[in-house]
Parts: sequence; structure tokens; C-alpha cells
Amino acid sequence: MTEHAQDIPAFGFLLRPILHALHAPDLSISDVQKSVADAFNFPYGKINVAVPAGTKNTFHNNFDVALSWLKKTQLVEQSRRPRPGYPKKTYAALSLTPAGEKARDTDALPPMPDELASRDLATELRKVPQKKTAKRPARELPVAKPVKRANILGAEAAIIDGIQGMEHERLHGLWIQNVLRLGDPAQAFKHGAANRIVEAIEKEWKRRLPHIRKHPEYFTWPSTGADGGGGGFEIGKAPTEGMLGYLEYRVGRTNGLPEGARRAILDRVVTGTLPIYWSLEYYEQWSEPGSAARLQKLAETIAAFARNAKRRRRSALSDAIVEWESDLAYLKKKYYLSRFGFGWPSTI
Repeated sequence: MTEHAQDIPAFGFLLRPILHALHAPDLSISDVQKSVADAFNFPYGKINVAVPAGTKNTFHNNFDVALSWLKKTQLVEQSRRPRPGYPKKTYAALSLTPAGEKARDTDALPPMPDELASRDLATELRKVPQKKTAKRPARELPVAKPVKRANILGAEAAIIDGIQGMEHERLHGLWIQNVLRLGDPAQAFKHGAANRIVEAIEKEWKRRLPHIRKHPEYFTWPSTGADGGGGGFEIGKAPTEGMLGYLEYRVGRTNGLPEGARRAILDRVVTGTLPIYWSLEYYEQWSEPGSAARLQKLAETIAAFARNAKRRRRSALSDAIVEWESDLAYLKKKYYLSRFGFGWPSTI
């Protein structure tokens, strides 16, 4: 290895910095990579520069090899999460597994196989892609332009078949992804598949609930960086975001969701089975799907958001207040007026 090649840390030296960079769940790969580069004082703008030139030895490639090993040894897990403020898009999110948290805290890593530990990207030449000459289709056989469709249309059956074996957070992310699809008119051709996936997830939440109530230790809550908690339901302090925050319901100028997405979430909150969040005691406050108690809890929560925002008197909250009050009017018209008689909450 040349002297200059040593300026790029080998992937073996990146393992522990990656674990320590994952200080919170669901961080993007680029954020983790930048954090690790900063730890080595390595310029982020040069992570794809090879030293020596023409080899595979770049910071990016070494990071990728290290991350792949951490995922293979189940210290790090990767999932798709909805991108905040962009409900149509998702990003690759990284989180530590319980084993990864233990490895980070003890600095104990599983040994690499010899063939991987001895690998040196500075000696491996990068493959230069060959330009392909496009062949013109015969005139008598014109090539039709393919209709672009999302993977959900071809993978629906496989997704539903795998739901029963998914961990809680994976179900939570999959539920949000498909509910946001239901609130997007541009994705109307996916609504049927998305709705069936959402219903299958809620059916699985309902199936698990009796066992969780009987055996709270069965349910291991994912780490959120909070102090305290023993891995069961009662974890640390009271929830800071509440059920609506957990379900990605957001309003306002900065990170707010479009109206259709917000109301798709609210519709499922009113009528569907909710995921276990924070503790059984907190979960039970949301009562049964379709009940007056469920609708009242939802309405009072949103009304309280609006009242608290009005007391703060910040102009930046004006859009949020308008959207909360609009969503309350939507819920009142669609679910309350024709069925229930409890006092509808005020935002004043």
C-alpha cells in the first residue's frame, strides 16, 4: 500500500466509528458516512476519490465494505423510512440492533474472516464500464415505452405473506409508507394494493395484542436514545410525541404533510387498529377502533395542539393552527355529526 493510500482509512478501522455514529435510530446512510468522515477529519467532498488512482480504494468504498460487514453480523440493520416532508419518497435508514448497541458500548466486535480482514482495496483495480452501443429496433417492430409502476404492484402478495414475521418497527414503517400512498391522489393506481397492505398490518397488530397484554416482556421497544427503561413497555419518561407523532401526522409550514396525507392517517386512527406505542397503559387510552372514545381522544388531542399554539402567539404557528382546525372540521363532519353526542372540543 502506498503512503498516500494510508490517508484513506481501511474498512477495518471504520467499524467502531460507524457504530458510534449511530447515536440515534433511523439515520440516513449519508449522515452516518459524513459523521464518520468528520471523525477522521476526512474531507467529505473527496470520499469518491481513489488513491492510488484507478483502484477501488476510496473512503466511500471502504465505508461500504465496513457497513456491509456490520449488517452481515447483525449489529446494524437497514430499512426504508418515509422522508420527512416528502411523503412520496423514502430513504435508507440505519439503526443499531441490541447486539450492535452492546458492541458499541463494549468495543467488542466479532472477528472478521481472514479473506476479508486481509483485503486491500488499494490493490484492486476499478472496473471501467464499457459504453454500450444502443441497437435500433427494427422499424416493423417498434418498441413500446414501458409503463412505470411501483414495486408494490408486483410485490404485494410477498409483502403481505411476510407481515406476520416482521418486527414491530418494520410494520410501523410499512404502515406509514402505505397510508401516505392512500393520501396521495397521484398514486391512485396503487391505492388498492396499499389499502390491502395497511389492513393486513392492522390485522397483525390486532393478532399480537392479546399475547402482548398477557406477556408484556414479549414486546421489546426499539431504542430511541432515551434514558432508562428495561426493554418492556414502561420505558423512561412519558412519551414526548404521542400517538399522532409516532404515526407521522404533521402540520405546519416546515415539515407538514399535504392535506390528503394527513387525513389518510386520521381516517386510519379513527377506524383501524393502532400499533402498540410506549406502554400498554398509554395504548389503552386510545380505546377501540370506531368507538366514540377513540374519536374523542383524537379530537381532544388535535384541539389541544391548536389551543397551545394559540397561547404561544407565534406567527410561524399560524399555518399549523389553520391545518389543525381544518382537520378537526373534517373529522367532525365525517365521523361525529351523524353518530356521536359527546361534547366536541374547542380550539379557543
